Amino acid sequence: MKPWSRVVLLAIAAVALGGCATSAVRAPDPLDEAQRRLLRNPSDVGTQVELSELFLQQRDYLRARQYLSLAEQGMAGRATPGLDSGRVFRLAIVIAVRSQQYSEAVRYCTQKLEEAEDSDIRSLLATLLETAGEPEEAARQLQLLLVLHADQPRRLIDLARFYERSTHLERRRLSRELYQRYLEAAPQGADSARVRAALTLDQIERRGTKE
Repeated sequence: MKPWSRVVLLAIAAVALGGCATSAVRAPDPLDEAQRRLLRNPSDVGTQVELSELFLQQRDYLRARQYLSLAEQGMAGRATPGLDSGRVFRLAIVIAVRSQQYSEAVRYCTQKLEEAEDSDIRSLLATLLETAGEPEEAARQLQLLLVLHADQPRRLIDLARFYERSTHLERRRLSRELYQRYLEAAPQGADSARVRAALTLDQIERRGTKE
């Protein structure tokens, strides 16, 4: 054998052996692992929720919804220790929104509010209704927020900005009045500077219109 041939063979062997020595053990696939666990225990609600989240990550919204539905059935009428109901609710909303099933997201929010009043969920409901092309229902939810959560002045801003985005004939007057109400309720509030700026801009625009 020629000397150079032996060198080449040794180099190839070294690379091959080195590759075997340094190759990492393939980590188990979380989706496969979760599916195997569910096969062993088909009624494991926690694993069903985990599978729903994993399929959501893969943008497989159909399977994500199917596993979430199984989990909801398993949770119905019984306690599920170690499983946060808020986690399941958020998962349901994300699946519905990402798959553009806004009516489904609205249904989840409505059901949640029937269980207990929550200003953040009602605000989310208003946003979903506006996105789904139901501005009147969205406005009604924002108005309810003012009544049910009068201790939260920022809800005045939410409604004001809604009117600014809307096609309501009186949108400028309505938003202006709501901004003024916010300054009366929270003159040194976190959003007071932006509210004053919005009122100043509105005043300038009204002067320009008159001219």
